[in-house]
Amino acid sequence: MLESFVIMLREGVESALVIGIIIVLLRRTDRRDLERPVFFGLGLAIIASIGAAIILNLLHINEEVYEGVLYLVSALFVSSMILWMHRKSKTLYADIKSRVEHTVESTASGRSLKEVWGLGVFTFFMIFREGVEAVMLLSAVSLTTEAMLSFIGSFIGLAISVIFCVMFIRGSLHVNLRGFFVATEWILGILIIQLLFNGYHEFAEAGIVPSTRSMAIVYPIVHNNSLFIIAMISIPLFFWLSKKLHK
Repeated sequence: MLESFVIMLREGVESALVIGIIIVLLRRTDRRDLERPVFFGLGLAIIASIGAAIILNLLHINEEVYEGVLYLVSALFVSSMILWMHRKSKTLYADIKSRVEHTVESTASGRSLKEVWGLGVFTFFMIFREGVEAVMLLSAVSLTTEAMLSFIGSFIGLAISVIFCVMFIRGSLHVNLRGFFVATEWILGILIIQLLFNGYHEFAEAGIVPSTRSMAIVYPIVHNNSLFIIAMISIPLFFWLSKKLHK
């Protein structure tokens, strides 16, 4: 449940930032008429992400191999997500602002259908990326989590993200986003370790890789969700205490 919550919260907040920044910039330039393609791109990305989830759910070929591949690919997705956001967090606002300003300028004199829907396409790919990552990660987590608990965790994370987006657009929310992303990066780092060990374990059960003595000792420890719970509590607490001590 906690893994699903963190994954959906992280992906949801990233998506909310993208949508929030675009909407805020359009409203500042008094171009609310351009919001329609943005929401169209958002809706299409959600539908495409659901489609990806359905397709992924149908790909059960060899159970052990399938789960092993899913674990390792998900670990790769988590790593790329962390690196991408770590690198783009400094320029995300500037990149989106540049795209919005280009669209506004192109449609100022005469309405350019290509530029208008180009903003929708930009929104689609930005959100679809987050959606595919969420689908992959939640599919991997669901292999070791009871379905209802995974759904509840995902729903709570998504709900908080939607609230964040609404409050961000209204300008009524001020959050230390850098602290949020740093803390979740460390927590997701624990998830990467779990995914890698789970993937190796599934391949060992399929006879593709050898099952070692050390793996037999370490795997139950890493596989235990208590490690993730400890990370959820201790990492944010560590950052909070560090901030207090430096004041």
